[in-house]
Amino acid sequence: MSQFLRNSTARLGVSILWILSFLPYSTLMALGKYFGFILYYLAGKRRKVAAINIALCLSDLNPDARKKILKQHFSAMGKAIFELAICWFWSEKRIRPLFHITGAENLHSALKKENGVILLSAHFTTLEMGGRLIAFEKKVDAVYRKHKSSFLEKFVKSKRANYTEQTIVKTNIREMLKRLKKNHIVWYAPDQNFTRKNFVLSTFFNQPAPSNPGTARLAKMTGASVVPFVQYRRSDGKGYDLEILPELESFPSGEDLHDVNRINRVFETLILKQPSHYYWLHKRFKNLPSVFKDVYADI
Repeated sequence: MSQFLRNSTARLGVSILWILSFLPYSTLMALGKYFGFILYYLAGKRRKVAAINIALCLSDLNPDARKKILKQHFSAMGKAIFELAICWFWSEKRIRPLFHITGAENLHSALKKENGVILLSAHFTTLEMGGRLIAFEKKVDAVYRKHKSSFLEKFVKSKRANYTEQTIVKTNIREMLKRLKKNHIVWYAPDQNFTRKNFVLSTFFNQPAPSNPGTARLAKMTGASVVPFVQYRRSDGKGYDLEILPELESFPSGEDLHDVNRINRVFETLILKQPSHYYWLHKRFKNLPSVFKDVYADI
């Protein structure tokens, strides 16, 4: 029954997005903004999670500034939902004018080494759009988490097949290694909470954060270059700016904690450029060792 309900809800959501996809970009973004406004008041628990994360990570800001970012974050989340209509249903001709890319030479230089490229990303609300748009420069292998709905899993996989080389379940390390050894680009976002085997207790915005050392280990086993990538919504509301940064030099170092902290510093720099667009709804600081306070205990 639970699978039936998930699939029915997913089918309804996809149908609504298909209908909305006929609207112009500016209208979709306006609708997304107001939908996010509604979510701000309806999603009480997740709003509290986001507020805690923002308070911890942006502690140098005053309460009013943090609350402004919180509200802007829900606006960004609303837009992200409506952006799915663009990613899944818009033609290349229609979507191409929406973005500008800088640093493409960094990606191509890394590929010339023929050891594969780990395209290092964080979970911004623009993540799906980033995958759709970077395909105009080079298609990538996208690492993802499986959906609970079997319908949504099949549907999203079929749509992503139009703008990725391959999709790889995040637990399938063997396939990531295989693709990197064939000089493919593996799009990898290791910024979320990670407490499985061999996790590293690093810091994220000076907070203790269980982290994934997978980037360094993949790079070590394959010799792949690690190239940071981010996508931002333009402040004028007219599309997106994609940035491909130079590859990380002398990486990996051989020390997991050092490498994870280095990646987290990269993420922090990218987040601070547009803090409201980072995915603050995730419980980044959960499952910490008992010596640390459970920051989400009261939710």
